Amino acid sequence: PRSFGFPSKFNGVENPTEILVEIRTKTRAEVLVKTQTRFQDEYLFVFLKKTGEWKIDSYKSRRYGGEVWDSRIL
Repeated sequence: PRSFGFPSKFNGVENPTEILVEIRTKTRAEVLVKTQTRFQDEYLFVFLKKTGEWKIDSYKSRRYGGEVWDSRIL
């Protein structure tokens, strides 16, 4: 697939309608970001704690209300 950078990859993340953080384990956390865009995208970021720092490991996206998450490449 092609990407031209518009709209931005994380369209709507700057002004989310909701952010939910869930600590799964002491080294894994998930952050759900709901946006208020034309498509009402949702993003699920997976953070892993390595050497004392939290870093984004991966993310998934879906349209609001969808049941299936699509894995994405950072």
